[in-house]
Amino acid sequence: MQDDPRSPAHRYAVTIGTFDGVHLGHRALFSRTIECSRAADAEPAVVTFTPHPRTVLNGASGILQLTSIEDRVRLIRESGVSRVETVEFTREVASLSAREFLERLGARMPLRSLVVGENFRLGKQREAGIDELSILGAAMGFEVVAFPPVVKHGAPISSTRIRNTLNEHGDVSLAAELLGRPYEVAGVVVEGAGRGRTIGVPTANVRVPESILVPRNGVYRCGATIQGQTEASMHGVLNIGIRPTFDAADRSVELHILDWSGDIYGASVRIAFEARLRDERRFESVDALVAQIQRDIAEARRAR
Repeated sequence: MQDDPRSPAHRYAVTIGTFDGVHLGHRALFSRTIECSRAADAEPAVVTFTPHPRTVLNGASGILQLTSIEDRVRLIRESGVSRVETVEFTREVASLSAREFLERLGARMPLRSLVVGENFRLGKQREAGIDELSILGAAMGFEVVAFPPVVKHGAPISSTRIRNTLNEHGDVSLAAELLGRPYEVAGVVVEGAGRGRTIGVPTANVRVPESILVPRNGVYRCGATIQGQTEASMHGVLNIGIRPTFDAADRSVELHILDWSGDIYGASVRIAFEARLRDERRFESVDALVAQIQRDIAEARRAR
């Protein structure tokens, strides 16, 4: 008979972290956690924080996230982990010592193994690294397994590196290499100024949650999936920016879907970034802008 998950006899191999983006380094850590669980006759589990700890500790100037908590949990589960626990990160949680946090965690999920990155730290003011956690583990009855960082192009893969890649350079190709999949954002289609339709290139104005990172302004080739419209990903061209040719000031995310038309106001759209085509710039006329958009569309078609 299977152990009751609430029973002390049911033990866990656990990894802890924010895991924003669920990149290749995270997935390698999850695989190591699964290996440890099998070796120790335990269940693999991931504990992830929401919101991002730096958002709580730094106040309203917190960082933009690569994934929503819903997407993060989904991606972690797709990595083969059977149990994902989300912990609301509050000032009270931040004030806990490493031992206090692990005691609370152990009351719900008795630990057999704690698998963490070599630079992982836990507890108030980041008090406990691998050495301190190993001492705690010996006292509390679990092993601590340190996992080295995954290196790509000469540098460790990290969520911060991916954020900088997207935010500073719009390099969605490198981001995809580090993530192991295209970078995606999701949002709701809202009413825009309607300029795209008047110039013969209808676009959907996609409102992405403010907490999610939208890559640097520019024009991108992308895939798009419309909730409730089609399960298959379509192809498109995406403009991110302030539309300087029209002297607009607000930043927008405008999607043109190739070979498709329809009313999708209010629909949820998921956008997968495939390649950066060019920077956003001001054109001397609307006709010049339209000519460039047609070249962007032709380039996107050639890549299909």
